[in-house]
Amino acid sequence: MKSIIIELQQLASDDSCTITTLLRKSLIVASKLNLNDFKKWINNELNGYDNIDEIPQYREVTGDLKAWNPYNGIWIPIIWKEMPEGLTKCKIGQSVGEMEDLLKNRKDKSILTISFTPEQTAILLRVINTPTPPTRIISSSQFAGILDIVRNIVLEWSLKLESDGVLGKDLTFTEKEKQKISSTTYNIQNFVGVLGEVKSEKIQIGDYNSIHSELKKCGVSQSERNELEDILDNLKNTKKDTEKKTLVKKGVGWLKRNASTIGALSGIIRSWITNS
Repeated sequence: MKSIIIELQQLASDDSCTITTLLRKSLIVASKLNLNDFKKWINNELNGYDNIDEIPQYREVTGDLKAWNPYNGIWIPIIWKEMPEGLTKCKIGQSVGEMEDLLKNRKDKSILTISFTPEQTAILLRVINTPTPPTRIISSSQFAGILDIVRNIVLEWSLKLESDGVLGKDLTFTEKEKQKISSTTYNIQNFVGVLGEVKSEKIQIGDYNSIHSELKKCGVSQSERNELEDILDNLKNTKKDTEKKTLVKKGVGWLKRNASTIGALSGIIRSWITNS
């Protein structure tokens, strides 16, 4: 009989498995083990956050304030001497399913737009002279980073369950396993840790130097850091499709080895590799 916890680890390690599918399987585990903290978190990620105060820090994104110019078809940066932080930063409360659809179906593969509420837009239009309502422009890698953090949390959680002797058979757990759970605290914050602390505004797209210190902080070895730097440098310089495919495959392999260690950075790096 299969262990549902091992299956969960396999799904979390498989990039082809959607986060929505992964969380539905996780919800079964959390419900059967009465892990209410995780159950609430999973439901919020699956259905979206109704309460803005409950949105985790790893769901905060930073963008640029711009307005669309319909005359020449480009986004115009809005210059504000002392830009209020609330205009460029916001927390994403959408469900993981909506986020996955946005990343899959967006026209521009590198950016996403986040509009203001009608009330906020009305106030902005009174103080900013723009041809169209201002909006936030964020890199799509930030959305991908959020989804990767969710994937990594599930992976870390399932590994912890295994280390505590909780494996399950098919969709059931023994009384002994449930007793082990009752004597252990599984707080979602313990698994978020540093996964949501990457300051995306400091990250320069495709620039290894901008993430070097973060990788070092996460505990990525020197040899692994050197390999990633070589992959990114070669991707920028090569023009041959065959070489690029080989490098992308190598980069994906690097991510699989290091995803659980680097947290939010994995989504950013994946975006660089796959969109190069």
